[in-house]
Amino acid sequence: MSDESPESEDRPELPEVVSVLPLRNSVLFPGSIIPIDVGRPKSVKLIEEAIREERPIIGIVTQKEARIEEPGDEDLHAVGCAARILKVIKLAKDNYSVILQGVMRIRVEEIVSHDPFIQARVTELLDLSTTTPIESDALVANIKETAKKLISLVPELPREAATLLDSVADPGQVADLVVSNLDIEPAEKQDVLESADVTERLRKVLTLLTRQLEILKVRERINSQVQEEMGHSQREYVLRQQLKAIKGELGEIDDESGDVEEFQKKIAEAKMPAEAQKVALKQLDRLKQMQQSSAEYTVTRTYLEWLVELPWSISTEDQIDIKQVREVLDEDHYDLEKVKKRILEYMAVLKLNASKKGPILCLLGPPGVGKTMLARRTGALLPLLDHRAALEVTKIHGVATGSVATALRRRAPVRMPHHTVSVAGLLGGGRPTRPGEVSLAHRGVLFLDELPEFPRACLEGLREPLEDGVVSIVRAHGALTLPARFQLLAAMNPCPCGYLGHPQRACTCAPPAVARYLGRISGPLLDRLDLVVPISPVPATDDGPIGEPGEPSVRVRARVERARAWQAERLASTPWRTNAEVPARAGAVERLCALQPAAEHLLQRLARSRQLSPRAQHRLRRVARTLADLAADGDDPRAPVDEVYVAEAAHLRRLPRSTDG
Repeated sequence: MSDESPESEDRPELPEVVSVLPLRNSVLFPGSIIPIDVGRPKSVKLIEEAIREERPIIGIVTQKEARIEEPGDEDLHAVGCAARILKVIKLAKDNYSVILQGVMRIRVEEIVSHDPFIQARVTELLDLSTTTPIESDALVANIKETAKKLISLVPELPREAATLLDSVADPGQVADLVVSNLDIEPAEKQDVLESADVTERLRKVLTLLTRQLEILKVRERINSQVQEEMGHSQREYVLRQQLKAIKGELGEIDDESGDVEEFQKKIAEAKMPAEAQKVALKQLDRLKQMQQSSAEYTVTRTYLEWLVELPWSISTEDQIDIKQVREVLDEDHYDLEKVKKRILEYMAVLKLNASKKGPILCLLGPPGVGKTMLARRTGALLPLLDHRAALEVTKIHGVATGSVATALRRRAPVRMPHHTVSVAGLLGGGRPTRPGEVSLAHRGVLFLDELPEFPRACLEGLREPLEDGVVSIVRAHGALTLPARFQLLAAMNPCPCGYLGHPQRACTCAPPAVARYLGRISGPLLDRLDLVVPISPVPATDDGPIGEPGEPSVRVRARVERARAWQAERLASTPWRTNAEVPARAGAVERLCALQPAAEHLLQRLARSRQLSPRAQHRLRRVARTLADLAADGDDPRAPVDEVYVAEAAHLRRLPRSTDG
């Protein structure tokens, strides 16, 4: 919860005639801040003219039926909300992301024009009070008490929401604040918006709030029953562990105990990083339970030997030259400055980030704009591998080809599998087991062109390597875990024909076809997409080079260095160095990537409306914190992040839509 009172600032004067932006499934209240996507032609013209003429106020009115593309007079509700435009982000040609703040209730008296967009004569709808202050205060107290109970049952809501609620005294503002944050139907919100009588509005909000509280209580009861049933499985696990201990006391120890002790000693001496040691110990536990004569025992033992022989404690420093990266990008690519800027920032972060864990990038644009060409150049942008990484890559490629390497592979691998690749080809498999593309891209880049065209099973299989840096291959003849720590780079068209949003060519795809096309990408993989970079066609010119000079690499590096200095200061008392390394456990990401109450509220509203998983919310927090660091917003690196950066982070990782609201 985080709405700001419209009375807290000087409200702009309401014009007699305002431009009206219709929304499909959203209702804006005074004081609320919401992000919307604008893609309908009339709505785009309205936003562009409002920016050009610096209009302080526009009208926001919800449609009665969301399916109507061009609403008429009878398709719009009579009551809406006047709003400020806080920020506009251009996603693609004729597609904007707009952040709005509600100012006051308005009544649409008359639609005066539909061309080039809707314009209407409006009046302010003032709050009315038809009851005594005592009854009004009692309703407000009941609403606040019920809302606090609701907050305590929803872990995703910040505890600061209760404090924010207590700070609002005006009864009408309390009702607007609470109902704007309830997960209810737009029609129910519209009913509250149309209530000018404050007492009637408070009663409606209290009824809706009580219903939501009862729903949450029932869900809690169901969850408790499920947890109780899961307890039986835990009891079985404990009994199995006790049986294992009894066998040990009876001396039922097999012949391979010598191998186990030897590997335990070698793992302790190898000075592995925590993740690698966790994998090694897991494989050692599996080895203890296998028969020495089984084929799986031999495979696991060979893998453990490979792990303990790696030179974990030997490393050399990468040399990333940002100036050279800029020269390589400019050598073959004109214009595309926004894309180049993202790549330069990413390489600058790699230069300063010892963990080498960068964001997952997705290039989005029509055919022929240079997505694949840019991806092919990543091999020239990456630094040479250090000694340990080169040894890992050489061993993996040796296993894949069955040959003996005569020299270390120093160049970071760039793998570009075709979208017809099989699961075994991408993740590994066969007999004997061979590494797949994810392992062959270890310490390098895995580029998936035409991402939605890949089989869903292949995309689902990427979850383990993206999360843990390894891929587990389980077959009837044995199991194997291979390293697969790579930078994922993807590219895709915005629709099946590829021309949605193209400035010259018309899209031939129906909206359901576009939805099915985007729906091929699984939700868990979308959770892990950090940055979606739209690429527009390069305009043709007759007088000189295409495009304008972009931001110099020196300035990019300076911004990244300042951002890293802020991160170092903020994370000085922790074992982590960058926002990307902050884990989700024990509330670390909430504490170290703290948001302002308004930003926290916006994040939770996005989580509910887009059904974001906890992992996606944590990634969005980290990206918003990094955007604020790169913008050098304010003077205190520990200051909570503003809501503008949360909105920008949400739209950077979201595939653009072609609808409003």
